[in-house]
Amino acid sequence: MKEEYRTEVRSVRAFVQRVACEIVNRGYMFHVTGHVPEGSDPEAFERKLDELYSYRQSKHQRLRRKRQGLANLHLVRYGRFYVMFATPGRSPWFEQEELPREVRLKRGNRVKDIRLEPLRFEGYQIGVRRSLRDGKLHLSVRIQRHEFEGLRAYFMQLACSRSVENLRWELGTIPFEPYSGVKRQLWKLIREMNGLRKKQGLEPLPLSAARMVRKVVKTFEDRGPMFPGPAESDARQFAA
Repeated sequence: MKEEYRTEVRSVRAFVQRVACEIVNRGYMFHVTGHVPEGSDPEAFERKLDELYSYRQSKHQRLRRKRQGLANLHLVRYGRFYVMFATPGRSPWFEQEELPREVRLKRGNRVKDIRLEPLRFEGYQIGVRRSLRDGKLHLSVRIQRHEFEGLRAYFMQLACSRSVENLRWELGTIPFEPYSGVKRQLWKLIREMNGLRKKQGLEPLPLSAARMVRKVVKTFEDRGPMFPGPAESDARQFAA
């Protein structure tokens, strides 16, 4: 029986997990973002893309294509927002998804290389970075700079006016899964808070005050507030 190819994820954390852990880390370095046009059925829109590019492939078909020097494609959709990914190789996708030259001169490329331009989504930044430690390319999931600076400003205000227990609770409510890059950012934040607390003679926060373990979810079953579960949906309908 042919395995069903699924595209739609229904929570932010499932989107990030799908992109980072199931696509980018398998060599899909190029991406294009877009939105399903208003008034269009997302599934019908996806079928048109599949007719153009044949992205619904089994793992065996993908392996054969890779050996032939052809690019493989993946599509991920959250609501009406979607991203298409490609591996290096030959494919009409690269030419057809790219902007005309005169537009690229003003707006830049539409097809992005994630090693050079990270994918930004709901405060996350997903990219591939070269490690200073071993010189190799590694997956990187971080909080976007402007989002992190907002968190930093908030926690610097709280650093000396809240107890360790309260600050632990506040850190636990940060809505970003603790990927390695995110944890390093939060550890930096805690060290800065401890610098202020030390001057006031206050108890320092342990680095473990930040969430240490990422919640691994079932990619296509996890739901966020945008997609309530059946029971919640029925309750809303009843309340209405």
